[in-house]
Amino acid sequence: MSLRAHAQWRDFERARALYARADEELHHKHLPKAIEHLETVIQLCPDYLAAWDLLAHCYLESKQPDRAIEVLQEACRVHPKISQLRTTLGLVYVRLEQPEKAFEQFDAAMKLDPNDPLPVRLKGSLSEPAQSPVEGPEDGQHGEADQKPEHAQ
Repeated sequence: MSLRAHAQWRDFERARALYARADEELHHKHLPKAIEHLETVIQLCPDYLAAWDLLAHCYLESKQPDRAIEVLQEACRVHPKISQLRTTLGLVYVRLEQPEKAFEQFDAAMKLDPNDPLPVRLKGSLSEPAQSPVEGPEDGQHGEADQKPEHAQ
């Protein structure tokens, strides 16, 4: 293994360990520490997509939605072909009650991956006022698919 490959592997292993610590800190509601760990993870390994998502989630939980948007916009800049990042950004805009911006992100996600049904479903749920609000990334759900039908409740 070359020195460079070894350094990259070491950075990845450190990033994985920090991500696990950040997840644990989030579980205990220690948001500043979780944010600190995740920012380091992204510096070490910018391809660690879950870290971008969890960092945005931490900012939302800490009542910093502007920072969550900044994180996801940067993630989209670094990874312009990853449709899921656009979908997640759209969900943040839904949570902030900015449907026009959410539509833009869902449309961008659909262009990047026309076979992904999630942005189509989410956009459709925003277009139909009779439906319940779409759940955001803060609770680990993406849309109404996991909810029980009305007759089962």
